[in-house]
Amino acid sequence: MAKRRRNFFDDFFGGGFEELMDQMLRDLQEGRQPKPFIYGFSMTQHPGEAPEVREFGNIQPLGRGIKTEEERKPLIDVMETKDEVHVIAEMPGVDRTDVQLETTESRLDITAQNESRKYSESVELPVKVDPHSAKATYRNGVLEVKLKRVQPEEEKSHISVE
Repeated sequence: MAKRRRNFFDDFFGGGFEELMDQMLRDLQEGRQPKPFIYGFSMTQHPGEAPEVREFGNIQPLGRGIKTEEERKPLIDVMETKDEVHVIAEMPGVDRTDVQLETTESRLDITAQNESRKYSESVELPVKVDPHSAKATYRNGVLEVKLKRVQPEEEKSHISVE
């Protein structure tokens, strides 16, 4: 048997790409609707900092294979302004009423679920925010959450002059 040449997918998914294709073909042969395989990543880098890579989709590459999940990770961007933190998540195929959000001073948990799609992600926020200030909108598959930054209070201390 001839040895198959390695390609990008083999290097990235550790040989699991073929496993995904086999699973899709088995589903088709058995008359089942194959589940979509979704994987992607976004990368941001601020001057003087290491790049930050965020994965999204329902596939998790493992060393020598691939793990697929029912739940998808949405594509997420986090942006800071002077007064706010904006979190934008792309979650097509769900309605506004399917989206649930929970937040703390340092984290935003996003979940959305209907009969055909599930999304879930926990986003570590870059700065402390006021959880009660959160405002969210969802239009055309895009969720936008705005949170006000917590401004650190300056602590004053009395200094005795000797």
